[in-house]
Amino acid sequence: MINLPSDKDKIIIDKIKEIKGIKKVKELSNKEKDRIMELEKEAEDKVLMGMGKGDNQGVKKCIGEMENVYVFGTNREFKWPEGPNVIFKHSGEVIGKELDDKEETEELKEDEDVSIKGNLIIYKDKMKNLSSGSDEPPTVVFPAKNFKRLEEKDKIEKAIFASPCAPSDEYLKGLLGLDKSNQDLGTVIVGVKTSKK
Repeated sequence: MINLPSDKDKIIIDKIKEIKGIKKVKELSNKEKDRIMELEKEAEDKVLMGMGKGDNQGVKKCIGEMENVYVFGTNREFKWPEGPNVIFKHSGEVIGKELDDKEETEELKEDEDVSIKGNLIIYKDKMKNLSSGSDEPPTVVFPAKNFKRLEEKDKIEKAIFASPCAPSDEYLKGLLGLDKSNQDLGTVIVGVKTSKK
């Protein structure tokens, strides 16, 4: 049995599609959300990026707290929301992050305690604390981000943006019928709370 989108879902899907760089949009069923959470849990238990355990706060917030959850495919024209997509933490302290702000990256190049590789920033002074005896591994955090471009749309009160782990991304590409081998295509999960207006 195929579930057709409700009028509310159709409105939200249409509003998501208005954003440049978005390929396809689909509301996630409870079964699909459960599968994503399984994949995210499996990924959390593995070492990510050679840095530590994963914690996809964005996906957890979207699926666990938002009333409607959608997936959409992106291409290279899609502009990600501001702020880091990845944050490296140890004992609650930020030891590094992915940074998409060119101006801030340029400013940080002058800091002796910062190592920059592409758009990855590592705070060397904080990494020293990591090597000083703690058994706790670092955590690779994928934060929840406000999706302001969607929040600016009529009838949408709040939108949370999440970047899925690699296995979830592959699963979601399959749901959307996207070419899994095309490196220019990605997936995003967005949780939406609609306004009462």
